[in-house]
Amino acid sequence: MGRFLSLPSPPVTPASLTQSNRRLLRNIESKPVPSSSPHQRHGARRSSLHHRLVVASRALAAILGGYGLATAFTVALGRLLDLPRDEALNTSAMPAFLLYVAAAVWAFSASTATKAWLGIGLPACALALLAWWLRSAPAT
Repeated sequence: MGRFLSLPSPPVTPASLTQSNRRLLRNIESKPVPSSSPHQRHGARRSSLHHRLVVASRALAAILGGYGLATAFTVALGRLLDLPRDEALNTSAMPAFLLYVAAAVWAFSASTATKAWLGIGLPACALALLAWWLRSAPAT
């Protein structure tokens, strides 16, 4: 029982509370307060529109770009697999769902909308080019 003895805390006096409250108030009062709200500042309407366009661009990259990437992946992998056509399509379509979700996550986690489009568009174009090349390549 002796191991858990606690020391009494120092007494709190009203004077010390008042001093700390005064310090807090001084800190709060020393910070500059904006003269108007952010929505009333000059150019706020433009920045709001810009933000909405960036979000719309990322959403389009996620939806359309992700669909294009998943489709190009499905076709390219389906042509690479040495299976009958319907089995190759079904087998290559399953991981394409994961790729579509990964593209949507990438579209909103990229630092800029341009990087989001490039990160989805370049692999989609490369896979589409591979699928086209495999289609035109002679069968062995």
